Amino acid sequence: LTVLVPQANGQAIEYPLEMQGIAGAVKLGWKRDTAKAGDKIVVNIHPLRDGSHGGQLLNVVLANGQKVGVMGPAPQ
Repeated sequence: LTVLVPQANGQAIEYPLEMQGIAGAVKLGWKRDTAKAGDKIVVNIHPLRDGSHGGQLLNVVLANGQKVGVMGPAPQ
């Protein structure tokens, strides 16, 4: 999953995020159209150790308020 993170100066920084395999993600509620290009979502990640942009996706809150887990159950 790749997200664009808006900055205070109006620019957006691209963050490539790693997820688990497809079968595991489907078991946790992900579908092909769960997050579409242009959707505003909130992500919780483990950032990369070297400080560069990106990391491991933990969970997502979608624009409609639905919470979807990636590494274990969705957040409460």
